Order: sequence, then C-alpha cells, then structure tokens
Amino acid sequence: MLSPGLRSNRAIAAKAELQIGLCYEKLGLKQARDAFQRVVEKYPEQTDAVATAREKLSVLGRAQTLIDKGDGELRIRKVPELSGGNISPDGRWLTNMDNKTGDLFVMEVGTGSMRRLTNSASWGKGD
Repeated sequence: MLSPGLRSNRAIAAKAELQIGLCYEKLGLKQARDAFQRVVEKYPEQTDAVATAREKLSVLGRAQTLIDKGDGELRIRKVPELSGGNISPDGRWLTNMDNKTGDLFVMEVGTGSMRRLTNSASWGKGD
C-alpha cells in the first residue's frame, strides 16, 4: 500500500502528465497520444486523470480514423491571393476579372490553371 505522501505525488505526477498531453494536443502533435497513454498505464489508480486520458485517446483515435479513411469531405487548399471574384459552390472554380485588361477568367483552384473566357475586353470600350 502506498503512503499518503507517495499517493499525493502520484496524483500530482498523473495530473502533470495529463497536462503535458493537453499541451501537445493543442499544438496538434502526435506526442499527445503518448502522454495520455502513459497516464493510463502508469497511474491506473488515479481514476479522474485516467478517465480524462482515455476520453482524449478516444477522440484522437476517431480523428486519426477519419484522416486515414480520407473521406474527402474536407479539403484545405491554398488559393492564390486575388481581389474580388467568386468561388463555385463546390469550391473547384474561382471566377474573376483581369484588372489590367478587363478580361474574364476562371481558375481551377486545385491546380491553379486559368482559362480566359474573354480575350478582347478593353477598359476603353466601356462596360
């Protein structure tokens, strides 16, 4: 049986390890999983810390499953900086106007390739 002082130290150690995991989680680092796993394995008698660590491990596991599955629901892409224009509802195309010539174009967001829709626009000809 653990002495009261040693029990107290283990409680503090479990909470510290849990906080380390929470910090790593906020940074988006994989080390969070390791820290939460250490809480579960090293401090099983610290029921509150273990419950929180297991909950976090479950959330991280579900997130990793979605990443591995690659369901295509969410895509993050870098879009060139353009003023104005509109994105298509599916996020695939960007429509805009060339400020120098007045020509209209569409750009495929995923590849960055542009296709002109007009080729003879002129600011001098009016709208």
